[in-house]
Amino acid sequence: MYNSCLKTPEITLRALETNDLELLYEWENCTELWSVGCTTTPFSREVLSEYIANAHLDIYSVKQLRLMIESVELSKPVGMVDLYDFDPLHSRAGLAIFIDKDFCGRHFARKAIDCMLRYCKEQLLLHQIYADVPETNEASVALFRSCGFLHTCTKIDWLKRSEGFENVAVFQKVLSSL
Repeated sequence: MYNSCLKTPEITLRALETNDLELLYEWENCTELWSVGCTTTPFSREVLSEYIANAHLDIYSVKQLRLMIESVELSKPVGMVDLYDFDPLHSRAGLAIFIDKDFCGRHFARKAIDCMLRYCKEQLLLHQIYADVPETNEASVALFRSCGFLHTCTKIDWLKRSEGFENVAVFQKVLSSL
């Protein structure tokens, strides 16, 4: 039976599959999105194929987990959600989310975050989740606030941009409140 933490009537969070390669290639190589993360060079299909082939590795070994966000109604991926910097000793992980521009505004991100929070609490037994959000990303700032994350600090001049440096807001959510 599929883990009920990873499913709602609207979405399913699922493991990467080989047929996700072309979509992953498109998303990872969209230069407009690179500024949100730390990507500065394109990924080859070969590298991404290897990444997909190794996506089954245990989060305790690789300290990260990427899941596809699939629309139940559309039967297709609409985005991805990542756990990163997984720290079992201190029971925490970072959370990042991406929704394809064609599917923004349909609450997929909110539902995916809610699922991940339940999964992190019930399956991984984590105490807290955090997210680093560029301050100019108003949609993501609003998203994490609406999901009950607290803005706990600001990293000053954290991200280098062509027009200068940008602050990053740190949001945290303690999972015992779920």
